[in-house]
Amino acid sequence: MMRPLLLAACAQALITPSPVRPVATRLRARTADGMSKGWKVLRLSEEEGNAISLAANSNEWGTKEIEVEIPRSAESPGIGILLEEFGANDAGEGLTLVAGLVDGGNAALSGLEILPGDAIIRAGDVTVEGLGYDRTVDALGAMAPAPAPARLTLKRLLKIPKVTLTVMFPPEENEPNRVINWYPRRGLRETLLVNKIDVGGTCTEDMQCLLRCSCV
Repeated sequence: MMRPLLLAACAQALITPSPVRPVATRLRARTADGMSKGWKVLRLSEEEGNAISLAANSNEWGTKEIEVEIPRSAESPGIGILLEEFGANDAGEGLTLVAGLVDGGNAALSGLEILPGDAIIRAGDVTVEGLGYDRTVDALGAMAPAPAPARLTLKRLLKIPKVTLTVMFPPEENEPNRVINWYPRRGLRETLLVNKIDVGGTCTEDMQCLLRCSCV
């Protein structure tokens, strides 16, 4: 039976940086099209009102909600956000993301961090999460008119740091070390089981067993 003897974790962020050398770097621009692949649209249960929710498509990503308030005036009542739809059904449900900001528009002039790939999930007090382009725009247009500010809630995909784990086994088991990836949002025990590493039946989810479990 394969049972880990020791877990040695190392994260790239903890490595002592080497001296900086000037190199040519090409930055990869964040785009709505590129970020759309990281989203999935979920239908919640009847107990949760059959609502639509946007979630990260893999363990490599998490989500964060951000509230913004875009100043407007009677002379300049627009919001200044470009939207793009990535699929919708006949009920008007789908994935609509920020594609960019209008140059010189209120959103751009506000200095707020509104990024391509962000999803608008609330327009004022109205939920627009998981709606297609037309229904999202209708909700934005129904907000209190300028000079009232445009109050929006965004949902953003965030890359989750990856930790590399080296799993070592007792010498008598004659098993080679295993190198696996662990995303902190997923339990350590679950990660080991997903990678087909037997951790016994008494280990806690965070593996803090005080050296009393069957893995030692």
